[in-house]
Amino acid sequence: MSPANRADPCASPNIALGKSVTASGNSAESPASAAVDGTIWTLWNSGGPPRGWIEVDLGAEHDLTFLRLGVPQTPAGRAVHKVWGKSAVPGAPYVELQEIDRSTADGEIVEVAPGMPWVGIRYLRIETIWGPSWPAWREIEVFSAP
Repeated sequence: MSPANRADPCASPNIALGKSVTASGNSAESPASAAVDGTIWTLWNSGGPPRGWIEVDLGAEHDLTFLRLGVPQTPAGRAVHKVWGKSAVPGAPYVELQEIDRSTADGEIVEVAPGMPWVGIRYLRIETIWGPSWPAWREIEVFSAP
């Protein structure tokens, strides 16, 4: 996709950087906070099989325009992830924003650019539905409309 058709992630800061995260689980050496620490050399690993998830609290509601996800998947193969969003309103439901169904491998970057911004999202959850390895992410970068 050409830059004219998607948001330029360089135009705004990564709003997930250093934010609070929770996860379905993690291995001792791969905490959830590693997925938003700004480096691809660390990673979050769920410590268990698929249907694991990680959630970033963006601190306030944002209109999201672009995600960049660093993949630490070994072995390579088809993986299915769902991206969910939720507003800051108490009791608000999670809404499915995107399904990612593709073959991935360690070191790849998955980019997600919705046609229209996802509006009013405070909590962003990425759930691995199926894959050949435990759910994990090297880095989760989130960008919003300027």
